[in-house]
Amino acid sequence: MKTPLALFLHATAMVAVAASPDALLDAALRDPGSYNQMCSLPPPVKADVPLPIYGQTVPRHFNLSEKNAAKLLAQRDAVAKALAARLEAMDLARLPPKPAPKESKAFPPPATFSTHTLSGVLLEIVIALKAAEALPGLLKVEAQLDAILAAAEKDPSAPIPELEVDGIWYPSQLQPVDYVKMDGKYEAKPKPDAAAILRKQHLLNCRVYQREVLSVLARLLRDAHFQPLLDSDIEKSYAAGLQEAVAKSKQLSDFKNPGDIPPDDRDYIKWDPLYNLPVAGSWPKAELPFTRKLRAQIRGFAEQFLAAKK
Repeated sequence: MKTPLALFLHATAMVAVAASPDALLDAALRDPGSYNQMCSLPPPVKADVPLPIYGQTVPRHFNLSEKNAAKLLAQRDAVAKALAARLEAMDLARLPPKPAPKESKAFPPPATFSTHTLSGVLLEIVIALKAAEALPGLLKVEAQLDAILAAAEKDPSAPIPELEVDGIWYPSQLQPVDYVKMDGKYEAKPKPDAAAILRKQHLLNCRVYQREVLSVLARLLRDAHFQPLLDSDIEKSYAAGLQEAVAKSKQLSDFKNPGDIPPDDRDYIKWDPLYNLPVAGSWPKAELPFTRKLRAQIRGFAEQFLAAKK
């Protein structure tokens, strides 16, 4: 006969097991599990934002940990379905309210981005699940971003969603304030054109996400061994960049198989199964200039893949 304590523990375990896919997804987005303090600032993002091949344009503070990825993979199909539905329903013209920041002295600090819009962690989850189910939603989101950017080029008053790119560093000309020394202290003083500068920030963030969504589309096709993608110049450029990055790193070149990567480094260092090489970080080992032709090529590959699955 089970004691009351045993019954309580059993019930608690059953609740944990029964967590819904949406609840698991929200938990991973609110607490991704890995934090990069980035003591060394990354270089500013180029204004035209090239396409990062299979990676992120901007390294993020918050990243999906191997532990949290394993939790999602334990219910992979159900979580991928919920993720695909979330992307399909995403409307960048009507962003959900951003959670109010909480005062916290904890380290790492809590993540504050919405769980129902674009974030670096959301795209990492798509990759971790190899969620080809998300391809239609990603195509839809990328088309929204493209339309937003096209409208903004024609109309300086066209609305731009305020998407957050945690970890991005804006150069001085994209900072809406100047820091002025007053009474021995530096204080932020808004620039006269602060509103216009913030608009440029939002435009840059939209470009970053458009390129990253295209990159994730290509990554999903690569993970599915879609041959037209593997035969393309996209893959060839990535292979050359990855091999060069490993050759230049004493640490990476010492890893001959995934088991060589120390457990504490596995949130940061992954393994490329096609080339049997370590991949450090999620920012690109190679990038390509963004062009309409490149965009059409990646979208065309994704549409071709989906058509073959019908």
